[in-house]
Amino acid sequence: MKKITLLLFLFLGLSSFAQENGVFVVSEGDKKITVVLDTKLPYLELNKPTLLKTYFENIDIKNSSSIARGLRKKEQCGDNCAAWELIIDEKGVVDGYFKITFYYELSGDRENKKMYVSIPVKD
Repeated sequence: MKKITLLLFLFLGLSSFAQENGVFVVSEGDKKITVVLDTKLPYLELNKPTLLKTYFENIDIKNSSSIARGLRKKEQCGDNCAAWELIIDEKGVVDGYFKITFYYELSGDRENKKMYVSIPVKD
């Protein structure tokens, strides 16, 4: 069981990727979360406010939560979208990356699932 859990975390960590336009995507099966940085940069900067949006596919946003140091919800930008403001400091960075954890509930299942999006950080 530990091997399966470790492989799952490795897969989820590797399935998060950045493009030149500041888009980060993580998926598991038909569930998908896309994080879009307003800066359109492929990284975050320390101690600098950044606006971002999260888009959820096949995830009920009402039964989900997002957790990260310095993350503040600004507004909902649609049925499956949320807008955020983020200010990160050194304590929020691990091995050069900032991690946002997303929890969601499967339909009819009270068990929470989670996915991570790891975003590179530039000093």
